[in-house]
Amino acid sequence: MPRFGTLTLTVTLPDKVYQECNDTTGNATANQDDRLSLLLDNQQGGTLSKRERGELSALMELYQEGLLRKAQGLREAVKRGLIKPLAP
Repeated sequence: MPRFGTLTLTVTLPDKVYQECNDTTGNATANQDDRLSLLLDNQQGGTLSKRERGELSALMELYQEGLLRKAQGLREAVKRGLIKPLAP
């Protein structure tokens, strides 16, 4: 099967989108945040079922993707001069 290189897509978004990165924690809803907290508590207590482990994994992936998007948005906002760089 032939292999293809990685395609990079460049999208230009309005400044407002990047400014809003400071005000959000990702794309999880309040219900998802609550469920994630409960599943993490259950994991800590050693009471997760197989189904819950899968659900926890999916929610953690969603959370990590949201954090990545936020970091990318913050980087772009700094690059555009919309916000000051975060202190080291």
